[in-house]
Amino acid sequence: MLMLGDADEAALPAGLELTRRGATALVPDPFHPWTSSFKLSDLYFAEDGAERFIMRRGIGGSLPPNAKILLQAGNTDWSLFNEAPEYAKCAAVVLYEKLIKPAGAAVVELPWGKGKLIVSMLDYRIETSTADEMWRTPFYPRRGQAG
Repeated sequence: MLMLGDADEAALPAGLELTRRGATALVPDPFHPWTSSFKLSDLYFAEDGAERFIMRRGIGGSLPPNAKILLQAGNTDWSLFNEAPEYAKCAAVVLYEKLIKPAGAAVVELPWGKGKLIVSMLDYRIETSTADEMWRTPFYPRRGQAG
């Protein structure tokens, strides 16, 4: 596993690039055994105050064939709307979801020789109960499940 955090693009495998895409919520691949156990509520950090950005930069660029995005940035940064009045929140969220955003892969599985390389932009330094709970959920296949 390659945990990049605040690394620069030189640390990325060829063809990948870092994007300016933060995330206060993540969306799992529901079909991959490593991320299928996550619910959206497990990956919601928007109410975690100053440490709400579980990812500060995204992974983009050219993914090789057979690469899989296991976690990606949610389409809405709810921290922008949590304090908004309900009558304004709906329209603002719909507009925000329509904005074109940079690529926001957070965890990517890449074919690597005879194995796999996991590249992660998750900020492992976040110390909130939500982040702690996410890290306690195993990121590996359960017995009998292939990754």
